[in-house]
Amino acid sequence: MNQEQIEEYLDKMLKESEDELQAVFAGRMKALFDHLGEIFRKYKLGEEASRTDVYKTKRFQNEMELIKKNLHEDYKEIYKIINDLMKSQYVDNYLRSNYVYEMTLQTQIFSTVPTTQAVVEAITNPIDKLKLNALMNEHRNYIVNRIRIELAQGIQAGESYSQIAERLEKAVKFSRSKAMRVARTESGRTQTLGRLKSIEDAEQYSDRMKRFWMAELDARTRQAHRKLDGQLADENNNFRWRGRTAKGPSLWGIASMDINCRCDVGLKVAGKMPDTRRVKDYDDADYQRRLAERTEEIMANEGKTEKQAERKAKRQVFPPSKIIKWQTYEQWYKDLKDRA
Repeated sequence: MNQEQIEEYLDKMLKESEDELQAVFAGRMKALFDHLGEIFRKYKLGEEASRTDVYKTKRFQNEMELIKKNLHEDYKEIYKIINDLMKSQYVDNYLRSNYVYEMTLQTQIFSTVPTTQAVVEAITNPIDKLKLNALMNEHRNYIVNRIRIELAQGIQAGESYSQIAERLEKAVKFSRSKAMRVARTESGRTQTLGRLKSIEDAEQYSDRMKRFWMAELDARTRQAHRKLDGQLADENNNFRWRGRTAKGPSLWGIASMDINCRCDVGLKVAGKMPDTRRVKDYDDADYQRRLAERTEEIMANEGKTEKQAERKAKRQVFPPSKIIKWQTYEQWYKDLKDRA
């Protein structure tokens, strides 16, 4: 096992959790459509008078209370999915990284599986408003309010079932995207914390190790993180960027540096960088086929130009990874542009 294999394993774990989140939101969207149909049947919304009646009386509030109750249950499930993911990412990265460092140093590193309490303390965000329960409460309140607004506006405007359904679909999709973003960001943060804990253990057995920032070799990587690639941690094991410091990726405490970050902390041992590195394979034939198909779909369904459609498709279709000989982000990106 090496670091690239650990990253592949953790990515697979994240994908499985994302699929679970997708299922929760898909179920809620179907239930909302069914509920909307029931509202149309129950209150005969083809008549203008009944629309006003529904909105101005307790009927509308009663419908919203039921929707709110169901969404509360959904977000309890969403919280559990993301929280379980965070715990697993921390523990698995910690234990698997310890194994890799043992092989690298040829020294047994004595470590134990962290207790549940230790894991909870380690992964809890120190910033109150960024704690998982605070984020989920905020997201739940947002979607409840958004659905309330969309339903009310649709009913008052005399819109059809399909028009209001489209409003609700957009609201649910937006909230789904927010939940996915939290899952990816918290996954990255807890991966880093697990890696740092294993590095701290390994450093007790060797003074030949030096931490460095390892950006994701991907065209979507932030400019700041491209510049950070290869930067060695300082004497306090901090990375520095424009006056700010962080112990590792996803730990800056600011959205512009942390959200959806996929970077990692690498180890330079005895002055030597790792032999290999994981990279996104943009030349993969299957990826190119899927990208072309999605681009054509967007052009046909949304009336976008080819360039606009391709840009959007690249945010939805992702290439697989492959292992290459070690090189910096700058070297890799130059090669990518030269091939293009």
